[in-house]
Amino acid sequence: MNRLSRLSAFDKAALATLLCLALVVGIASWGTGGIGLPDLLGEGNKAASDGKGRSPSLVYIGWDQRDRSQLYQLSPQGGQPKALTGEEHGVGDFAVAPDGSAIAYSARRQDGGTDLVVVDREGRNRRRLLDCSPESCGGLQWSPDGRRLAFERRDNPDAQSGSSGNPQLWWVELASGHSGPILDGADSFAFGLRWSRSGSWISYYSTGLQAVRAYNLEDGRDQVIPSNMEQPAVWNPSGGALLVPQMRQLGDHFGAHLLLADLATGKLVDMSGESQDAEDGFPAWSPDGEWIAFRRRSPPHLLVGGQLWLMRADGSEARPLTSDPMLHHGMPTWSPDGQQITYHRYPVMENRPTPEVWVLETASGNSMKVASPGNQPAWLP
Repeated sequence: MNRLSRLSAFDKAALATLLCLALVVGIASWGTGGIGLPDLLGEGNKAASDGKGRSPSLVYIGWDQRDRSQLYQLSPQGGQPKALTGEEHGVGDFAVAPDGSAIAYSARRQDGGTDLVVVDREGRNRRRLLDCSPESCGGLQWSPDGRRLAFERRDNPDAQSGSSGNPQLWWVELASGHSGPILDGADSFAFGLRWSRSGSWISYYSTGLQAVRAYNLEDGRDQVIPSNMEQPAVWNPSGGALLVPQMRQLGDHFGAHLLLADLATGKLVDMSGESQDAEDGFPAWSPDGEWIAFRRRSPPHLLVGGQLWLMRADGSEARPLTSDPMLHHGMPTWSPDGQQITYHRYPVMENRPTPEVWVLETASGNSMKVASPGNQPAWLP
């Protein structure tokens, strides 16, 4: 297998030249017509409790002896990884339940599609949650109460072009297995659904609107933030505001900025700074909401690796956490206590780069490789 195929779609996109035109941005009200939301809120939709006294570990995508992608569990201090899956055709993507009690993932089928499967935190009690045939399911996101799973359904990739159909957002209830579409009408093609921590808001990227849409499940408030990056927005821990990647013109070329959208005031703040010659993306809030980790590639028009950066929640005190332009660092994720960040990295100039899982201590800046090969690490609380 070409090791480039081991990189996430997000990281492959980071290596491509960005030629999008900047859009005029702003928050606008949008009527609720076209939203056919089921009862995603439910009663008592509160964030699930943290693990009871357990030490957090890492879950990531690795490869078995047949070079099939599987899920592995590992201590953040390193050591011997434990295989959690043994899927015949490998694993696509995955998501950890908020309380760490279960892991949902997309299991690849022989026809190239994927189905939804759930296991407990030890990889046991495997249950096929949804047969997605003849389509594929991915883009998994747990509701904060752990009762539902949002996901994306697409046509299987075309054998010749490799392209797949328009994504549609669906949901499935873990207890009953009941599932259905989240959206209908002209806004039905969408991806990247994200819940606010309280579960009262959802956001997603609408391909028809070319914008991030935020919808309040309690009172029906509905707002749109135009975005030309086609990336999911990221909610701040307290809710009511989210980070939206946006392409902007910087002199003779373009760069990606992070815009903070306040849904109460309609205010947009450019967190990257008006004159930044940089491409920022994939932000992650610290659990206490005080810090934002993100990936920055600078200058954006050159083939250099993206670095991990850290800034305060208001955009101040921005500083790099890594500094090797020959290495690309991707998809930072905070530990439950906010003391560590896990990420994957790979060399940008190799034809067949092997991704590795690393862990960085935010206080000291010290980092350590914990798995190789490994991709898309997440914390298991």
